[in-house]
Amino acid sequence: SGERTVLKNPKDPDSAATSIEAVIVNANKGLAKVFYIKGYDPESSEKQKPDCYSTDGVAPASDAANAQSKKCATCLHNQFGSAKQGKGKACSDTKRLAIAAVDQINEPMLLRIPPASLKSLADYIKFLDNRDADFDQVVTKISFDMDAESPKLAFKALGFLDDKTARGVKEMADTDLVRDIVGGSMAVIHESLAEADQKAIAAEVEEEEEGEDGEDGEEEKKG
Repeated sequence: SGERTVLKNPKDPDSAATSIEAVIVNANKGLAKVFYIKGYDPESSEKQKPDCYSTDGVAPASDAANAQSKKCATCLHNQFGSAKQGKGKACSDTKRLAIAAVDQINEPMLLRIPPASLKSLADYIKFLDNRDADFDQVVTKISFDMDAESPKLAFKALGFLDDKTARGVKEMADTDLVRDIVGGSMAVIHESLAEADQKAIAAEVEEEEEGEDGEDGEEEKKG
């Protein structure tokens, strides 16, 4: 409802919390996309809505204010090099998660994973997969990677949920509320989420590397 709350550090009430502990109730199987024609302004006092967005990464949402293309794959803003600065994309890739506090499973919230943190999330899901664990079975500590040059989320498994809480998470995962939070197709089974993310990230890295090779080639020709 437009209100912002800063979570306090329980050990130091005068400072903000450096991490949260939550359960990933469910996630969008694909990558969501957000585009602002004039760019996103975090300092804007008005609630800024994206000009175009997609919850499934396939096509703009039906209520997008100013859809830029019929399909995300062919949109000019979804290509590397379209960003105003750097070699990135003007349309940002994000992952929509529904998370909840362990003692408030019935009150899930949206956590939008930014582009720079997508690989961290994919690596975390793979870590759980290698241990035969699902993301909705464990308590996840979400913090910032202090060694990263720019803000980047870090994920760490703290332990398994008790049976009662785990059942509650499973029930909540398939509700309309969580479906609205996540948007698009949901991925209760973590293998689907991991595979989708790894393929998307691999494709983007390949595109970026091809773009850089092309630039190098042009420089060699000019030389």
